[in-house]
Amino acid sequence: MRKSLIFLLLVLCLAVLSATEKDRLAVMDVQDEAGILDEKAIITITDYIFTKFQGTGLFWMIPKSDRDTALDKAIEETKISSRKECVDEKCQLSLVAELQANFLINTKIKKLYEGICQISISKFDVEKNAGVFSWESKFDCGEKAVYLAIDSFRFDGKNEDKSSLSQEKTADKNACNYAKEKNDSAIWEKYLSKYSKGVCSFEAASRIEEIKRKKKKEWSKISSKEMTWSEAKKYCENSEWRLPTISELKSLVKNCSATIVNCKISDECLFTSCDSKGCKGCLYANDGRYSTLNDSEDLWSASEVHHQSDNVWYLGFGDGASIYSESKSAKHKFRCIR
Repeated sequence: MRKSLIFLLLVLCLAVLSATEKDRLAVMDVQDEAGILDEKAIITITDYIFTKFQGTGLFWMIPKSDRDTALDKAIEETKISSRKECVDEKCQLSLVAELQANFLINTKIKKLYEGICQISISKFDVEKNAGVFSWESKFDCGEKAVYLAIDSFRFDGKNEDKSSLSQEKTADKNACNYAKEKNDSAIWEKYLSKYSKGVCSFEAASRIEEIKRKKKKEWSKISSKEMTWSEAKKYCENSEWRLPTISELKSLVKNCSATIVNCKISDECLFTSCDSKGCKGCLYANDGRYSTLNDSEDLWSASEVHHQSDNVWYLGFGDGASIYSESKSAKHKFRCIR
């Protein structure tokens, strides 16, 4: 019985010692260098970070009321004018001594470039004058995005194996750099599907939107009369437009998979040998069914036939969305594009 009591006391002592080894954290107000938050939002987000650390069960959390009392004393002792200025070593040493805290949790939000901000949360050991850990994430400079960035952090220390985490970060950065180099919407979308919270995740969304917006073409009304190819080309250019390429004309085709999928004629293939069976289009119909703009005419493209400088490709929307080559001296209607 006596041995059992001694063993129980030892267990209790170890539990007490273990509990006292917990880091004592004081969460400081968010420093919004980007100027995107009002005072109420700063308080709310600071409290949110507090609850995130508290939720891990790994730390003793200094209540906000105690922190504010200690902060006021530290400000008075160091003779600075505001809480925002209590970021130097002297003030924070005084603050930690008053709180009997081991660490401060400092949060900074700054603007990297237009539309993209960064949040940094650091666990700062004032006694050693060094940060022992930090969490960083980019976001789209919106208040809601701040919370999403905070939610992506693991404050409980249960990260993946360091080597695998390092490899994942390297792969993420490489994929990000590749997407930046190519700057193609499909590549950005592929990046987002794999790295939804990656280093370029917020940038990717804006890049995709920008690329799609730039790719969206504006079409003029169809010409009122037929012209030769040179006349049509000059007409568009004089109006600060241009004749569309054959690929751009093909983008208007609907309800005809032969032309859309099987026809090999495109901006990348303008030889007569590219003229496959699919280029003969679908069944004749003169009601605009094959055009997204309801065209039923033969329309010029700007694409000349390779090695046949006198001939140009045109698309017959009324003739089953077929693609033909034609002499530049022939006359067709056209749409301009920009």
